[in-house]
Amino acid sequence: MRALLRALIVLGATLLASPSSADTPPLTRDGYLVLKAGETALIHLDADGKIVFDQGWPAQTDPARPADAEPDHLLLSFTTGGPGTFLTVKNGYGKVFGYHARLRHGSAVKPAGVCPIVSGGASFETWQEPIDAVEVGDFTVASSSQLRCQ
Repeated sequence: MRALLRALIVLGATLLASPSSADTPPLTRDGYLVLKAGETALIHLDADGKIVFDQGWPAQTDPARPADAEPDHLLLSFTTGGPGTFLTVKNGYGKVFGYHARLRHGSAVKPAGVCPIVSGGASFETWQEPIDAVEVGDFTVASSSQLRCQ
């Protein structure tokens, strides 16, 4: 009986410590992170440049949501309101990154223009059309001579 009780306690602690699927933004089949309005995600990139989700916050008002990216991480926030929608990507790496974004509205998905994220800086993107979610991915290291918006 004690062994069963211990196993249940360990299982409960594991479940409480693990992020729920509601806290984990989904990834598309091609590895893009999907953010809906109000969501923030802290990610890092593995050795192959693939997104690894570290932590998420479903609301911009969450007091635990960090203001800046941790070292060697990217902090992405997607918000809507006022005149449009906004994507902020904060770069905690000592590298410049290029990336791609796609905008979702209903079942339609289309590519979006974005600018590189400078080392230790941020990228701020805005769009006027209605958007349900933004997909971001294909992060690649860029040189300072490649600081052109796409």
